[in-house]
Amino acid sequence: MGLFNGIKSAYKKSEAILVVKKLLEHKARIGLFYLEPSSLAESLVEVEWSSKPDIYNGKFGQWPHKISVAASALANGIWSISEPNKSAIILSLGDIFAELEVNRRLFPLNSLDDELLESSMSTYFFNVQIHTDLSDLCKLDKPPTHEESLSWDDWYQIFKNEAGIANPQLETSDGLSILDLMESESIKKAYIERVDPKYFARDFAKHFDIKNVRM
Repeated sequence: MGLFNGIKSAYKKSEAILVVKKLLEHKARIGLFYLEPSSLAESLVEVEWSSKPDIYNGKFGQWPHKISVAASALANGIWSISEPNKSAIILSLGDIFAELEVNRRLFPLNSLDDELLESSMSTYFFNVQIHTDLSDLCKLDKPPTHEESLSWDDWYQIFKNEAGIANPQLETSDGLSILDLMESESIKKAYIERVDPKYFARDFAKHFDIKNVRM
């Protein structure tokens, strides 16, 4: 592989990593993904890249689009990632196909893209069919409508109750919790971004240690 191809290949790889990273970060924010998005995105794309060197190193005189590379990397990752993170991988792959369904004409796709996307879509539909709980996760993955959105008080109460169940340090007594004494920007941000309060509470509680709290 020549110097120019090597530079272009590295650039194309970094583009795909960024696509996967952003998709996984979204799943993490809504409580469906518990690994580190950046490192997993890099790992998934690296594995995918190594498995098809002719396609990804420009042997055929063209490179696949970053969205196709991301789809293929996620599709392959489904087989190596265990639950509860596997569902987030499947949903992220679904996000790509949803985007293409609406805006495919905006993407300059070629025959390599068609090949990668066709294979990835087969993997996606197979896994959606065998994951009986995925339809519920898809509902959580979608932003709530105005009618479905909770007030801050209602959202916070659900969050507080669930956190208390998950971590005894956060238990509520007479309606009060140590959470009520904290100024946590992450909790407020989670509400603003309409993160599911139960999922966020479980993740928050898992990492909470009262010894590290400043009040």
